[in-house]
Amino acid sequence: MKNTILLLSFIACTLIACSPNTSSDNNPDDATNTNPIPSEKPQSEDEEWIEYWTTFQAAAASKDFAKLKEMVHFSEVFTKKEFDDYIDVYLSEEVTALITKTEANTMPLKDDTGHGDDVREFSWYESSYDEEEGIEYESGLYFYFKKIENQYKLFALLAAG
Repeated sequence: MKNTILLLSFIACTLIACSPNTSSDNNPDDATNTNPIPSEKPQSEDEEWIEYWTTFQAAAASKDFAKLKEMVHFSEVFTKKEFDDYIDVYLSEEVTALITKTEANTMPLKDDTGHGDDVREFSWYESSYDEEEGIEYESGLYFYFKKIENQYKLFALLAAG
């Protein structure tokens, strides 16, 4: 086992020492690699999500419904009519405040949302208690995002309560 580790270390050192210098002027003092290996994707999925979410936050905060509409995938699940009729209700002051302070990395990809794989979910929840009736009222909003045709989109919105 120890010999195997030594052999692997030797091979790794040899590969590093024998790799070509990709610096443009071959200056050994300049460690900058000016010829990076191109990646297959221009951005990582997380970077794409962060960019989408940041744009979504700005559009929600400014109530730019035209921009938000561009960021939605409409279907039988979430229609243009529903968007037009309720988006100003869904984006109440409380919900918008939470959207603007929620960081993209707090919404990891999920497979258990009931909307297929690789879904990101933003949710808002509120409860109140009616002392006179002795009833607790609860309501929530769930925004579902995923990649559709290689772009993140809001594809479902569920209001409950």
